[in-house]
Amino acid sequence: MLRKEFSLWWRTRKWWVHLLVWLVIMGGIAAARIISSIHDGLTPAETFAEVIQPLLVIGGVAMVGHA
Repeated sequence: MLRKEFSLWWRTRKWWVHLLVWLVIMGGIAAARIISSIHDGLTPAETFAEVIQPLLVIGGVAMVGHA
């Protein structure tokens, strides 16, 4: 039964599209935060905090949306 359910998702192109869309969205957000942090003169630790926070929030919201 599990194999049947997984095949409904993994044997389609839909998961590739989702993967690429989420990579572009998350990568774009991270790049924008890194660029703005560099312009603000933040330290690497502060830059990491600036980048990781929105990624965790968006990832958490996305996971709750699928539950």
